[in-house]
Amino acid sequence: MAMIDSNVMKSLYRTMMRIRLFEEKIIQLYAQGFIPGHVHLYIGQEPIAAGICAHLRDADFIFTTHRPHGHMIAKGGEFDKMLIEIFGKTGGYNKGKGGHMHLSSRKLHLISTAIVGGGFGPSIGTSLAQKISKKGDLTVCFFGDGAANQGLLYEAMNMAVLWKLPILFICENNKYAISTPVEVSTGGPSVFERGKAFGIPSLLVDGYNPEEMYETGKEIVDRARQGGGPSFLEVKTYRLRGHREGDPQGYRTKEEVAEWRKKDPVKAFKAKLLETKVLTSEEEASIIKSIEDEIENAVQAAKEMPYPELETAYEDVYSTKIDAR
Repeated sequence: MAMIDSNVMKSLYRTMMRIRLFEEKIIQLYAQGFIPGHVHLYIGQEPIAAGICAHLRDADFIFTTHRPHGHMIAKGGEFDKMLIEIFGKTGGYNKGKGGHMHLSSRKLHLISTAIVGGGFGPSIGTSLAQKISKKGDLTVCFFGDGAANQGLLYEAMNMAVLWKLPILFICENNKYAISTPVEVSTGGPSVFERGKAFGIPSLLVDGYNPEEMYETGKEIVDRARQGGGPSFLEVKTYRLRGHREGDPQGYRTKEEVAEWRKKDPVKAFKAKLLETKVLTSEEEASIIKSIEDEIENAVQAAKEMPYPELETAYEDVYSTKIDAR
């Protein structure tokens, strides 16, 4: 593995900490009753979003899942607009109508959906448009190990190969589809082998290694931009919280979670940067302080923002008319 520039290493750490501290604040706010519905956190999976999105530009598309905060933050999402949206209030990315599981942004070219595997079809559309435009843009489709068993994935991979589309299929395999272990739900030796069956360059990557994620991300992004077609990654990772907040987690042991917590990728990366003197204690403290201040400002903005008026439910829809025929 080649040496990564120290400024890049610091940038990766900052992005990972932005995700981690935001998600930890969400835990508090959810417990205090500010957030409606459920929340699904990205804690433990931060190196994936940070390593891939470090190579993306504004026009690149991301399709993400019901666990979208990490991807949006890594793509440049603003804390205040995100939090206002998660609160379900006006002034958020989607005027409070998308909420936590449907965060989307035209500016960021990011779409999230709670439908398992819901990004496969649309991602083929955007990557085809990007190929036609010849601007070197690409699409990233993130999905989990549960969605890896959706039939539409294989239709999408087939079209991506036939049309040599600039698309990255990235399976974040965190070992459980809600509560179902991957060993129970998924046949075959490994998910990434399925990409190989279509002739797609496919790799198995350590999602707890930020440097590996960054370098692999550069390789597949460069290939897509240069007309090399799709790539498929299976990223081995682990969520350090439940499937959702409030999840009793009866499907995995406390010992298993404790073992993975010892490997916490954010804490491990911080320790490495401090040990190698890439990052000083003063720099690290400054990074944390600036992120915490930004989050607190977002919390205040979200608390002060009003909820949408009832009549706005009929705005921003394709049609308000219902044909009863």
